[in-house]
Amino acid sequence: MITELSCSYSTICSAELMTKVLPDYCIDSPLDCLFWERGTNDTYQVRCADARYSLRIYRHDIYPRGEIDFEVEALNYLHNNGFPIAFPIARRSGGYVTEIMAPEGIRYVLVTAFIDGKTLEFESLDDSRIFGESVARLHEVSQGFKTHHKKKDLDLKNLMDDSIVAIEPYVSHRPEELSLLSLLATNASAAVQQSDESVLDIGFCHGDLHGYNAHLNGDEVTHYDFEECGFGYRIFDLATFKWSFVFDDSGADQWLAFLDGYQSVRKTSEADLQLLDTFVLLRHIWIMAFHMRNANDFGYDMASDGYIDHQWKRLKKLAKNIEGAD
Repeated sequence: MITELSCSYSTICSAELMTKVLPDYCIDSPLDCLFWERGTNDTYQVRCADARYSLRIYRHDIYPRGEIDFEVEALNYLHNNGFPIAFPIARRSGGYVTEIMAPEGIRYVLVTAFIDGKTLEFESLDDSRIFGESVARLHEVSQGFKTHHKKKDLDLKNLMDDSIVAIEPYVSHRPEELSLLSLLATNASAAVQQSDESVLDIGFCHGDLHGYNAHLNGDEVTHYDFEECGFGYRIFDLATFKWSFVFDDSGADQWLAFLDGYQSVRKTSEADLQLLDTFVLLRHIWIMAFHMRNANDFGYDMASDGYIDHQWKRLKKLAKNIEGAD
């Protein structure tokens, strides 16, 4: 028998969380803690007699502690200013984040309120319109947010330069695809840099507003999964929603309904809208880089030739959308 093999990604035992982690949080005695889903991080559902909570365990080394503290401060700011989000639950010993030692190394735990309602399914244009209104309020309410904690900005370095660095090793054997990626990145960078940044909307962004990180309860949309939040180009938040539907037959209608809802609360400048499809392209490059950067945990199928074939077809379509806009 081979023993003492190292671990790159463990699943923390729910019973251990019940006895060693949850007692320090300001919640009633939990009845159970269920491993719910594996995504960017691991999510558990905690059930008490009269309430439910979500418990997230960040993967080892995916975010520095300071970036998690940035997220917590942003969530508290939004919650304290009346914006509906999955707000953090405090620890009895102070703070919000618990450090645990997993087999692979240090991981961090955050407990938040559980979000009632249903996941938006966008079966009707009303869902897109309501979601657009909510995103506009998110941008409006977060205007005054400040923190001393550091997090990667949603700028060209993060969205494009760092993404290219992550993708290149998996495409180095395919020079044609690598050349196209380089060309698209150069053109996108030029388009953004040629814009007058003083008129662009820059501020706090959710960072992953593809439409399914929110629940609808009655007429109220409540947001969660702010792991990718940061300061940056807000047109990226809008572009992320458009990217979610750009390959669907109903995508154009969903996008227009979303934009109509957003504009009914908060106007978007023409300068921002001219960069919309450029940021849709950047979102696609960013998500490819995210998959490849995390292939060790997600599976190397997301860095395979089949994956590259599929994603480069989509890249070419997005590039044509930008050409058509010109």
